[in-house]
Amino acid sequence: MTQKKVFRIDTVYRKELEWLRWYYKRDSRNPKRTILEQHIADRIETLESPYHSTDANGTIKRSGKGRKSEAERVLVAKENDTKLSKYLTIKRALDDITERTDAALLTAIKEVYVYRSINLIGAASRYMFVSERTAYYRVKEWLEEFSDELFNPRHRSG
Repeated sequence: MTQKKVFRIDTVYRKELEWLRWYYKRDSRNPKRTILEQHIADRIETLESPYHSTDANGTIKRSGKGRKSEAERVLVAKENDTKLSKYLTIKRALDDITERTDAALLTAIKEVYVYRSINLIGAASRYMFVSERTAYYRVKEWLEEFSDELFNPRHRSG
């Protein structure tokens, strides 16, 4: 006798759902921003502020060719920072996919996986007006699309 494998959306798409929570939930330190926006702002602040306020070798003069201005150093640091790139990619992907998503499906996903105020069966009948099976299919399809959107190379550039 074979057992039917239970497909748990919250287990398979754990990272995607965590990023979705970052996108919608407010930061506890700064309620004007979402958690994802605060991560981005913190990372930019870290890159823009100097690592050391005083440098023991700051008085040593170098030749003019190898010297970069502070603005160039910050720009290069922002372009090459993997964490900032990750956060911006997540934000762009979620901006794109939420713009294209049906309002009822998006409301159901937020209530079930972000705010955790209702289960998917209840959201299927309250917001989506579909059966439980159809709701699971649509949510899984949406998360697959989000995952594809996230790892699509076109979102990594600018």
